Amino acid sequence: MTSSGTSLSTTEERDVTTQKACCLIGLLVEKGHAACGKFISKLAERDLNLYSTLRLLHDSWRLYRMIPEFIKSAAVLEGLLKDMQEMKQLSDGEVEEVMKQESTRDRTSHLTSMVMRKGDAFRENLLSKLGERNPEFYSAYYPDLDPVDRLIQVQSQFVESVSDAVMEELLKDMLEMKVLSDEDVEEVRDAPQNTGLQSWLVEQINSDGYPGLSWTNEALKQFESHGNMITTGRT
Repeated sequence: MTSSGTSLSTTEERDVTTQKACCLIGLLVEKGHAACGKFISKLAERDLNLYSTLRLLHDSWRLYRMIPEFIKSAAVLEGLLKDMQEMKQLSDGEVEEVMKQESTRDRTSHLTSMVMRKGDAFRENLLSKLGERNPEFYSAYYPDLDPVDRLIQVQSQFVESVSDAVMEELLKDMLEMKVLSDEDVEEVRDAPQNTGLQSWLVEQINSDGYPGLSWTNEALKQFESHGNMITTGRT
C-alpha cells in the first residue's frame, strides 16, 4: 500500500524498495567510513542471511591477528571496551573479565579470543570502532576492509535483495545511531516519488546529448555537470 492507500503490485513494491535502497546507499557512501561501517554492522544484526549472501563476511582469523597490532596501549584498549559496552556488544561481566587480566597484552589477548566466539555483527562493530579510533586503519593498512568500498561493491545486489521490512529497521537503526538525520530518512522514504525525474535524467545522461554531463559513478547514479557532482537520487 502507498501512503495514499493505493495498492501496489509486487513488482511496483519491489521497485519502491529498490529506489529507497539506492538512495540509502548513496547517502551512506557520501557520509564516509564511519557511516558505512555502522550500517554494515547493523545489516549483520538485522539480516545475517543477506549479509552472508552479499559476501560481506571477512576472515575472522585475519581480524584475530590484526587486533594486537592496533591495541598498543591501555587507553586504546579501554576505549574499545567502552565502545563495545555502550553498543551492547559486550556485557558488564565480559568487560570485567577482560580487565581482570594482569597486563594490557593479556587483556588484549583475552579480547581477541572473544572475536572468535562472537558473531559477525560483533566483528563488524569492532572493525568500525577500530577505523574510527585510527583514521589510517583502512587507507594505510587494510584498504580491502574499507566499508565504503565494500558497500559500493555490493550495492547492486543489496538494492535488488533487501526487503522493505529490513530497510525500515535499518533506517530506524541509522537514525538512532545518528548516522542519518530525520531529513535523510525522509529523503530515503520519499525517493520512489522522484522515480520519473530520475528516469528522465538517466536517459539524458546516457544520450550523450549534453556536453559536460557525464557519469562519475553510474552504479550510485552520481553524475557531474561541468565539474559539479550530483546524485539523481537526491533533490
